[in-house]
Amino acid sequence: MSAAFILATAFTVPAKKQSAKFNSMEDGKYSMSFSKIVIEDDIDVMLHESAEKNILVEGWQGDVANVEWKVKNGVLYVSSKTGSLKGRVLVTVDVSGLKKIDINGASEVKSLGNLNSGSLYISMNGFGLVSIVNAGKIELVNGEGISLDVKKKTANVHVSQAGV
Repeated sequence: MSAAFILATAFTVPAKKQSAKFNSMEDGKYSMSFSKIVIEDDIDVMLHESAEKNILVEGWQGDVANVEWKVKNGVLYVSSKTGSLKGRVLVTVDVSGLKKIDINGASEVKSLGNLNSGSLYISMNGFGLVSIVNAGKIELVNGEGISLDVKKKTANVHVSQAGV
């Protein structure tokens, strides 16, 4: 059984293929595994279940170089050198064994196909959008003062307010 959670209408982007919307891309690899992702600065992220360890950054020329990412202590941090990159970049990340996502800001986080996480905890602290399909349970917690507009949820999805 899979769980799906959508806060708005989803779109599909083929993995590892540059979007017609953007004109620049940078392909990177990570070596250390992670089970958590922290997203800052309004960066849109596409999650792709794969044993590969690739990160593809697509965007407008000049914006791609402003995306910073690092893996430290089992956490992938994705941020910007210059503040919000909303609508200007898309970061596609290969994931395996993902357990937690912290979204800080107005990022859109989507899955490209199904994720195979047993249980996925998503914390939202901002006005973002989440559209994820997962094999296991999805637990979504919104930060204090943030209201959720749930468009669709199926199977084992639980939505709650932080501290409740």
